[in-house]
Amino acid sequence: QGFWINMEVARSLTVLGTAPTTTDIALYVGWNLIGWPSDANTALPGALSDIAANYSLIMAYHANETTTDPWKLYDPLAPAFANDLTAMAPGWGYWINMTAADSLQIGY
Repeated sequence: QGFWINMEVARSLTVLGTAPTTTDIALYVGWNLIGWPSDANTALPGALSDIAANYSLIMAYHANETTTDPWKLYDPLAPAFANDLTAMAPGWGYWINMTAADSLQIGY
């Protein structure tokens, strides 16, 4: 899951629980908001190789980059220089535009 939280001031969010050994994320046609349930960065496009045929665009909003463009994009059909989203990373939310329903499986 991904969460958008509108904050008035910077704070840390502590999440408690048992870490899963695998994650299966259902993705539906259209826009899906997910988190990256891993403790490591994973380069694109490899991070989403299991669903490669079924998505058209990935977007991430990096609010801490307010002086530049905070929206980061990965388009699998665009040349590499046009994509400024190069990896999926823990702690960020990602909008994935799916062209067909699929399931993203992430192992640890």
